[in-house]
Amino acid sequence: MATYTAVAGGGNWNSAATWGGAGFPIAGDTAILNATSGQVTVTANATCLILNCTGYANTLTINNGITLTVNGVGATISLGGTIASGTTGVLSTVGTNTAVTINFNGITIPRLTVGYNNGVTTPVQTMTINGTNPTVQNFTFGSIGRVVLSGTELTITSSFTSNATGVPHLLSGTTLRFSGTVSYQANAGQRLAINMTVTTGSTLILNSNFLTESSVITFQTGSFLTHNNFTLTPRGTITLDTSPIEWYDITLVVDQTTLNLTSDLNITNKVEVNASVFGTIFRIQSSGGTRNVNIKGSLISIASTVTADGLISNSTTNFNLIGTGTLRGRFNNVLININTTNPLGYTIGDNTLNNLLLFTNSVLTLVGTSVAQVFNSSSLLRIGGNPVTLDTNRTSTGGSQIFWANVDQFIVTSVLVLNTETTFRGNATFNNTFTLNGSKCLIEGSFSAPNSSIGGTSIIELAGSNNSNWNSGTTTTATYQNNITVNKSGGATVSILNSLTWGLAGRTLQRTAGNINPGSSTVTIPNAAVTINNMVFNNLTITAGPTITQNSGNTVNGNLTCNGTTTFSGTAGFTTGGFICTTAASTLTLQSGVTYSVTSNLDLFATLASPIILTSSSAAANTKLTLSNNATQRVYFVRATRIDSGDGQTIWNSYSTLSTPLTNTINWNPGVKPAPYNLIFIS
Repeated sequence: MATYTAVAGGGNWNSAATWGGAGFPIAGDTAILNATSGQVTVTANATCLILNCTGYANTLTINNGITLTVNGVGATISLGGTIASGTTGVLSTVGTNTAVTINFNGITIPRLTVGYNNGVTTPVQTMTINGTNPTVQNFTFGSIGRVVLSGTELTITSSFTSNATGVPHLLSGTTLRFSGTVSYQANAGQRLAINMTVTTGSTLILNSNFLTESSVITFQTGSFLTHNNFTLTPRGTITLDTSPIEWYDITLVVDQTTLNLTSDLNITNKVEVNASVFGTIFRIQSSGGTRNVNIKGSLISIASTVTADGLISNSTTNFNLIGTGTLRGRFNNVLININTTNPLGYTIGDNTLNNLLLFTNSVLTLVGTSVAQVFNSSSLLRIGGNPVTLDTNRTSTGGSQIFWANVDQFIVTSVLVLNTETTFRGNATFNNTFTLNGSKCLIEGSFSAPNSSIGGTSIIELAGSNNSNWNSGTTTTATYQNNITVNKSGGATVSILNSLTWGLAGRTLQRTAGNINPGSSTVTIPNAAVTINNMVFNNLTITAGPTITQNSGNTVNGNLTCNGTTTFSGTAGFTTGGFICTTAASTLTLQSGVTYSVTSNLDLFATLASPIILTSSSAAANTKLTLSNNATQRVYFVRATRIDSGDGQTIWNSYSTLSTPLTNTINWNPGVKPAPYNLIFIS
């Protein structure tokens, strides 16, 4: 290990005369250019262990196409004077050395190439940056291994290039500062895990995709980005403070990636998330206040499996779609605003995967006069968690309404809140426990809730001009608590498939237009005061205790069964095949002045000790209960009061006693109905 000092006359690096005649520096040697040294020119590739230019007052020139390499154990570069290079002359630390120190001392390096290079990817070269204003015009990362920059911030003024192969990183304990107009170029797969700042008045020009990992990226006020349609691909935890510029694309492709926004994020084209495995999480979150992600193109969260999680955000991050494109994928706790003046607006879904999956605390809003529509009739909105909010009907303010295609429920307990009236032109399928709150929900396709429990404050309207089904599954009956309206146009029919339970205090089940085919279903009403208008049932079963208000007559093709005390109120009655109550001590109250018709069978019977009370709602006026002449009757132990059955066959109260009197009844008799008899005429 020799030490060489350049003489006052200087000369070519590889000339012994330049170093006093004893030889010239090679690998492992120390080269000194001091205050008495003249100009030295590197004319052929050269190597040393230590380059010490402290106090040097002249110029070290590295000719075009030539590399001066400083490497080995304990490699050090201490600068002074001036370093000049031809177009591509390079000062390099590439080699098998794991530690390099550069003392800049205010000197600018025209071209610096760094990196560990012994054919494997795991070693790390640590480069310590010392001195005032360390600056490199053209910085190249060219190795197989990894490099850690530490110490003082390093300023790059012209270009940053990664010629590495494989998947190395430039790691950091310091910051790269881009000043001036700086070009960025990296081979595919190269990632920077180093903090980067683009200073005021400076421009970063991307000539390849920009891959970064576990870093802080800052664009200061008045800085610029020329993206050339290249993509920002972050991984790990990335902090972005880049509001002065627009990225072209942002693509998240690695599990557990988090973007932390300390200012607004602007994207020219799209944000795309590629979730491929269970538990994959891509998080975009804000800190220090509310941040906006302003996207002029698409927002896509691709989930190649149904269990991947897709994009997650927080309540202080707003995704604003301000141009035209596609909204599709899986979103959890994401606030999405379609807020565009573009006449093409946004499409929900596409021809690859039509789904939009919104999970807990996600909100989708159509703002102002923005335009949005679903891709086609197969597009599917999937709801999961509590709550998901839609505010997507802006026709009242001149905007275009999203007529959703299909909707279903993805996880067990879900809440959907509608801030504006919402139409699903396709099918709606809800599973398990589902709550629908807010404005009216219009469903033009089939309404399916197999074995589910559905409630909430929204009116569900079965609408449109097409025939559709209300399907509640086959293993157990579904339960519904919303207001439900059948409002079909053009004579269309809603077919009730399977049995169900409907009702909650204050709710209404009604038909305003269209037909109902009740099939063989049974609808059960629990103990609640509800309103039923103009409905058609196959069987209707009423649990003990409720008040049933009817302001438009209802039809029961089969049996209307009261399993206990029931009050019928309102301005209209019912027409039913069978009217049945066999529960002892029940009180059946019929509205005075209203007609109730039974066409097939009247079965009212209890016990002597606990008779059934059948009464008008008024203490002074009768109600009408008409039994068709061809209907059967089994009536006994019934206490009837103010019941007018004069328009039909006589009703016989069998086993009538003092405890079951007939009071102010018409066409009621105590005793057993006489057997029919035949008349024989003899001529």
